[in-house]
Amino acid sequence: MEVLDRDSYWGLRLRCCAIGDLADYFMRVWVNREYGHSYLRDPVFCVLRFWHVEEYKGKSCLMNRVGCSRFYLDPEFDELEEIK
Repeated sequence: MEVLDRDSYWGLRLRCCAIGDLADYFMRVWVNREYGHSYLRDPVFCVLRFWHVEEYKGKSCLMNRVGCSRFYLDPEFDELEEIK
């Protein structure tokens, strides 16, 4: 998964890596929404809460904190409608 900062002048892309139970849960939600393992169509809007930047395989990466981090795929939050 990659994150694209849409407001960034540089078009920043940052890899994301979920570990532990959250990784398993993410895949269950992803597949249940019928995105499949190799989804290559339109971008998916995802909100990440309580993630941190860490080095993974020599590059900066957003990683979850076990028991703390959350994600929301295509959420229905009124506050987010203008940035989708």
